Amino acid sequence: MRMTEEQKAIVEHHGNARVNACAGSGKTSTCLEYIKARPSANTLYLAFNSTVRAEATRKFKKAGLTNVTVHTSHSLAYQAVVAGKGYQLHQNGSLRPFDVLNWHDPKVKFRDEMDRMLFAKHVCDLMSAYCNSDKTKIFHVDYYGMVKECSNSRSFVGRYLDNIENAVEILLSDMWHGKIPITHESYIKKYHLTCPDLSEFTHILFDEGQDANPVQLSIFLNQTASTKIIVGDSHQSIYGFNGAVDSLSKVNFPLLRLSASFRFGEDIANTAMRALRLKKLLGLSLDGFNIRGLGGDIEVDSHAQAYIARSNIGLLNEAIDVVIEQKKKAAFEGDIKSYSFLSGGASIYDVLNLHLGKPERIRDPFIANFENYEDLKKYQALTKDQDLGLVMSLVERYKGSLFILIKEIKKLAVPKQEAEVIFSTVHRSKGLEYPTVRLCKDLITGKKIMQKLATNKNDPNNKTEISELVEEINMLYVAVTRATKMLLYDFTISVKPNAAQ
Repeated sequence: MRMTEEQKAIVEHHGNARVNACAGSGKTSTCLEYIKARPSANTLYLAFNSTVRAEATRKFKKAGLTNVTVHTSHSLAYQAVVAGKGYQLHQNGSLRPFDVLNWHDPKVKFRDEMDRMLFAKHVCDLMSAYCNSDKTKIFHVDYYGMVKECSNSRSFVGRYLDNIENAVEILLSDMWHGKIPITHESYIKKYHLTCPDLSEFTHILFDEGQDANPVQLSIFLNQTASTKIIVGDSHQSIYGFNGAVDSLSKVNFPLLRLSASFRFGEDIANTAMRALRLKKLLGLSLDGFNIRGLGGDIEVDSHAQAYIARSNIGLLNEAIDVVIEQKKKAAFEGDIKSYSFLSGGASIYDVLNLHLGKPERIRDPFIANFENYEDLKKYQALTKDQDLGLVMSLVERYKGSLFILIKEIKKLAVPKQEAEVIFSTVHRSKGLEYPTVRLCKDLITGKKIMQKLATNKNDPNNKTEISELVEEINMLYVAVTRATKMLLYDFTISVKPNAAQ
């Protein structure tokens, strides 16, 4: 491999380091060269997810590297905590409000059924916040401070906080003692609390570090006997809903950079930078971050055009327009079925059947708890559940015809190699690339940012969360940088031609 000067600097670096690498800059290849240059070292390579882990394993094996072990944070924890211990894994992977209602009696007299369901939702949110944090005690998490000042949520949490914390403690204890199914978040938290010792590894490389949450980062940083390298792209941090933080900015290691992208040329690099400069509208600096597009200008062939959307529902909206109206054969990254499900396990069909007054057809027990659609709307307004709100907007737009539309999309779905169009959310597209990318309209723009800032300017009870807007900009950047040759979009990224440049 012919390395750039920036890559050579990383490979030759001794000691801890953080590497801020732009999209398509050859992070994994650089890590491979780093490991290859240290044949006597015993290296642990921490991948972000199982897909990246499998790809890294394949590349390292092909390179003949035998001195590297590849894991994810979860596979490390699973191996130490769960494997062979008789645990039953939670079917959905994470705790759902219905689980709380089913497994825990808070011994609290709620005012009504709505309060009981809100309580269950807050128990799930606090458990997730605690398990993803670096805190050792539940009450160390400032959950009251985390809850947005809207729709009386804080007054509800203030009233029941002790009960919510107690419920999380009991449910976690039951999981850890095998009384109820254990979730992914809970077993990695148990692993964290054991203070794991990974000193058998002389070097630890943490890839995609920008998406690490505090518990993963804590496990990594506590390995004081190992040389630690954390690699990532601060501007690709898009997992805030899972408790992730921009870990590269939290680590006090010497900073190295990879600023040359081999994925695309200057035009796409310039558009990526235009997207990132939207952060200036929030008063933020890019701290010298820049991208040089070194990709070749190969002519775009007949490869399928990839549509990338911010959300599942935004993607389905786009698919309804493209697949059904234009009758194009389509492939979906992941499984097409997963795009009709909410993160909690309920499906669009459950919400639709509630809207149509057909409770007997609802499969998800939590949605079945609601007497009518109006109660679900009230719950969504109180919890500010964004996923649920998007599903409800789709249901209200298409109503009963939604059954037929989704059925038609599934009928036209084909394997990727046969597709005329490919659909993906930003999160599913991470690590992937396509010759031609079309950005969907639900992605953030400068105009949308200005509207949100203006709307919330004089409303102390509805303050704009800057971190959420930063993540929206990061999602736009990730979508832009999936393209290798051509990028298509029919909206203006900047507020106006000379804005945020």
